[in-house]
Amino acid sequence: MPACKVLEWGHITDLGALREVLQAGKAECLAVNRVPNSRLLREFQAAALMTQPNAPRTVRELRDLLEGSNPGVDPEDVWALERELPYDVHVSWPVTWPPDCFDVMFQPKTKSGLIKRWTYRRT
Repeated sequence: MPACKVLEWGHITDLGALREVLQAGKAECLAVNRVPNSRLLREFQAAALMTQPNAPRTVRELRDLLEGSNPGVDPEDVWALERELPYDVHVSWPVTWPPDCFDVMFQPKTKSGLIKRWTYRRT
């Protein structure tokens, strides 16, 4: 079985950059780890801020600290790439920490409708 190319989200900065990598077609199968989940990211950031010794004392202070923070990526927006690109998209909870992220694998669609099997190897 061929190995799937694996990237960390830091190598890809946003959904547009991910789309460009997939359109370039340099990897037949691509896995991206630690995509910041916009559905959970701010809550985890707020919880982390609240546990610090100099934690914000008001909700306004907390909101000010969170303003401009990484908005993350909605998993639904990643799944939507399946409609415009020739890939099946598989979104899952992260293989490793942190829990406010998700992993995604892009496998080429086949004419037969069958999904090729790929080995998943971290690089």
